[in-house]
Amino acid sequence: MNKKRFLLKLLPLLAISTIPVVIASCNNEKKVIKLNIATDWFEQKSSNNAVQKYQDLFNKTMKQLYEENKEKYNGASFLELEIESNSDKNATFNNVETNKVSAGIVNISQLIDVSLENIVPYIQTLTLAFKEYGDKDMKTYKENPENFNIKKDSWINKYLSTNPHSKWRYKEEKWDGAKFQFLYDEENKKVDWYAGMITIVGTEEELKNIRKSWDDKNWSEFSKFGIVHGKKGKQVKWKLANKLFKDHFNLNDDEPIEKLEDKYKVQASGDDTYTQYIDKNKKQIFIDNMYSFAWTDPKDGDKPTTSFKLKEGVKMEVLALTNLTFYDVLIFNKSIDEKSRMLFKDTLIKLSNDKQDDFGLKSGYNGYREITDFETLKNKYKKSFS
Repeated sequence: MNKKRFLLKLLPLLAISTIPVVIASCNNEKKVIKLNIATDWFEQKSSNNAVQKYQDLFNKTMKQLYEENKEKYNGASFLELEIESNSDKNATFNNVETNKVSAGIVNISQLIDVSLENIVPYIQTLTLAFKEYGDKDMKTYKENPENFNIKKDSWINKYLSTNPHSKWRYKEEKWDGAKFQFLYDEENKKVDWYAGMITIVGTEEELKNIRKSWDDKNWSEFSKFGIVHGKKGKQVKWKLANKLFKDHFNLNDDEPIEKLEDKYKVQASGDDTYTQYIDKNKKQIFIDNMYSFAWTDPKDGDKPTTSFKLKEGVKMEVLALTNLTFYDVLIFNKSIDEKSRMLFKDTLIKLSNDKQDDFGLKSGYNGYREITDFETLKNKYKKSFS
């Protein structure tokens, strides 16, 4: 009897003691999302504290979205973004895989032939389409070479002939702080790809001879004009450029540039690229990102940049484009639940649509799209290289 009386007294106490546990389980956990992104380019083109300002705006917008759509994001953690700058995309992948950070932006090539056991490829970055490429079904060079061969009388080559990059002005060519807008689709259409570009530099007679060797598909003559390429392993400045030359000239080698004598090739990048034309071992064929002059400021402060600066009587033309490859991908560690990923993605898209995504604008990301079928994306990527 005494024991029963004791238990009856104890039961209310037990019930009260469980209440805080139940309440705690209903509260959303506050979770910090550490994001690895390259911020160098963003900071160069921005005012002080640009990263912190973007981070604060992102967190404010994310909280607002959650409060306005609690049912949609039910189960999501209260997220808080914390940016950790990292320009090494291989390190970023490793950090996300090992959960040192929750998310990061990487190159799609890093996701192709590796285990994704701990990785969720979740968001595809988009960029503004260049003029005439907003709706074009590019396919591959083998399928439709006309889409990739850029004629001398194309609008871009006519423009470059009379308006060299070194003479571009902010107002006339519509510089917005990150790019020259006149080069882009007027309806602001977005694409999920970029490509490499083959440019040629020389006098009118030299350009004529280079184009003849290209049209004749004479690799021996073409390569003797000298080729400036990017680092080996680079997606467009090495792999896709080699693929283009192999397909166009009907070569057997997968890396025809590698087989050239050293006097006919050189590696360069950035401002050093086009100075190779005036080098003692003159080179006249350049591998670059498509329309890289679009985001290259002709001035570095009060001084002109050396990029695309040509001497009197010398012109630059775009000769061809490489096959396409996809833009960067934002990946999550699988520890981040689906509802939280959705909230993060919707925040990015809202900032972009509201033209408040300053990081994206100055890093070449002009939109975002959820990846619903990564296998299809992966197969399309592989097709460009096969």
